[in-house]
Amino acid sequence: MFNILNGFSQWKVWSPWLIQEPEVKVTLSNNNKSYSWEGKRTGEGNMVILKEVLNKSVEYKLEFLKPWKSISNVRFEVFTVDNGTRVIWSMDGSSPFFMFWMKK
Repeated sequence: MFNILNGFSQWKVWSPWLIQEPEVKVTLSNNNKSYSWEGKRTGEGNMVILKEVLNKSVEYKLEFLKPWKSISNVRFEVFTVDNGTRVIWSMDGSSPFFMFWMKK
């Protein structure tokens, strides 16, 4: 599971945002550690991997440029469990008031 999260080359297969808009324009860096996107529904932005702990966690900086600007810190934590793998996906950042439904 870790190798799916620590590089952006496989994100089109599982990312909810990229699945919702398969025609989104995605530009990957040569090392797959950053990417930018531009779409009609998903807006525009970029992500870059800041820190990785092998087989344990990956931290990203997520920057939305359109339809509104915001910056968030994203973290994936990976745990081995009896029947597979558990992933905790968290995001810390600000969002416009009308996105209240995405908060806890």
